[in-house]
Amino acid sequence: MRLYLDHASTTPLHPAARAALLEFDPRVTLAAARARLAAALGLAESASLLPTLGGSLANGLALEAALAARPGRTHLISQRSEHSSVLRALEALERRGCRLSWLDLDPEGRVDPAQLDELLRPETAAVSVMTANHETGALQPLAELHARCRAAGVLLHTDATQGLRTLTPLAPLPADLISFAGHKHGGPRGVGAVVLAEGIAEPRTWPASPPHVLSLAAALEEEPRARSQELARARDELEGELLAALPGARRNGPALARLPGHLSISVPGLSADALLLELDLAGLALSSGAACSSADAGPSHVLLAMGLDPAEAGASLRFSLAEPLDRVGLERVVAALRAGALRLRAIAGAAGPVDSAAAD
Repeated sequence: MRLYLDHASTTPLHPAARAALLEFDPRVTLAAARARLAAALGLAESASLLPTLGGSLANGLALEAALAARPGRTHLISQRSEHSSVLRALEALERRGCRLSWLDLDPEGRVDPAQLDELLRPETAAVSVMTANHETGALQPLAELHARCRAAGVLLHTDATQGLRTLTPLAPLPADLISFAGHKHGGPRGVGAVVLAEGIAEPRTWPASPPHVLSLAAALEEEPRARSQELARARDELEGELLAALPGARRNGPALARLPGHLSISVPGLSADALLLELDLAGLALSSGAACSSADAGPSHVLLAMGLDPAEAGASLRFSLAEPLDRVGLERVVAALRAGALRLRAIAGAAGPVDSAAAD
C-alpha cells in the first residue's frame, strides 16, 4: 500500500467535502454558501469573505485589493520564500509600476520584524508575508508584523494556504487580507478565498461556485485541530531517525517555530529527484518542494533564499504529514530512504557514510 507523505502539495478530498458536492441543493445561493464558510473560519462579523476560483487567484486579488485600499501608494514589501503565485503577482505589479522591497530571511527561513521599519516608506501600501512556508513549515511572526504595519498605516497580507488552522478562528483578524487555497484543507480544487478587513473593498472577480464553497466549508468544519502536539511528536521522531540513518543530512527550517506536520531535510551528495524515484518505487509519495514549482528546473527558491547553496537545495526532500505515522510506517520510511541513498551512492561509485548493513 502506498504511503502518502505530501499533504502540503494537496490533500485528499475529505468525505464531508465529497458529500457536500454530491448532495448539493441547487437552491442554495452563493450568499448562503459564503455564510457557512465564514462560520467554519470563525470569521469576525466586521470582515468580508470573497470565495475565489483557487488559491493563486486569491493571492493576486488580495494584493490588488490592498493597492486599491491605499490609492496613490505603489510600494510593496515581501520576502523571497513566498509561494510562486505571490511572487508572480508581485512581478506583474512591478511591471505595472509598483516598487518592491524584500525582507531578508534568517537561516531558519524566518523574517525579522525589526527590518520592516527600515523598509517602510510613506508610499508603502502593503506588506505580504506568508503564514507558514510550504516547504519548511517555518511560521512567520505575523502578530509583530501586523502591529508594525498598523502603526505605519500599512496593510498586511498573508497567504495562509499553509498554516490556516494556526490562525483560526479569524476573530480578531491576524492580518488585513488573508488568502488561501481549499484543496490544501480537504476541500476540492478550484476554490479558495480572500478574507478582507473592514474598509477594504472586495475586488471584482468571477465567483466560485456555491457547491465548491459549501464543500470547502464542510471540509474545514471537519478538519482536526486538536492533534497538533501529537503530530509534532511524530514528525520529530521521524526527523530524529532520518538524521541518524543518514549522517550528514540536515534539517531545513526551524526546530520549533514550524507547522507540526512539516519536515524538510537535505541529503548532501544526492539528487532529490533520484531519491524521490527510489522512494516512489518503494511506495512512498513525497516531494522535493512546492507542487506548483515541481516542474521548474533548478533548486528550491525557498532554500536558496535561506542561504543554502544550490547543491544542498537540490538535495532536499519535504515530508508533510496530516496524521501521525505509526511505528510500522515510520520504520518503512526510514528504511526506504536509507536503502535508496545507499543504492544511489553505490551507482555513483561513492558509497558515502551510510552503513550498508543498516539498509538490510
